[in-house]
Amino acid sequence: MQEILKKLLDGSTPQWIEQITGKLGIGGEQASTLVQGIIRKVGKLFESGKVDVADLATGLDADGLLSKMNLGGLAEKVGIDEEKAREGAGEILPDILEKAKSGLGDLGDAGGMIDKAKDMLGGLMG
Repeated sequence: MQEILKKLLDGSTPQWIEQITGKLGIGGEQASTLVQGIIRKVGKLFESGKVDVADLATGLDADGLLSKMNLGGLAEKVGIDEEKAREGAGEILPDILEKAKSGLGDLGDAGGMIDKAKDMLGGLMG
């Protein structure tokens, strides 16, 4: 999931770094570390099952995603307080979610079809 997410989001990273640099008043290197960390955390939420592709279709928003993220360690790594890290995440999570919805939505549809096929086959075989 990390690799898929990275491919979906890679082109936007420079824009997000610039956005966070301006919004939070931090250096480019700090902003880059923060953006990359947020992307990794989003990927880990999917991998752990705390968020799944179906959540994207049922209206998961940036606040909902942010509430599932622990940014304390990342904030410390970047050298900012956790509130500032949350502010930065809040800036880019809507865009991350939009890109994930467009790129991963098809996977969710495919997964739903596979589940339906399994249910049908189970009914025929059971």
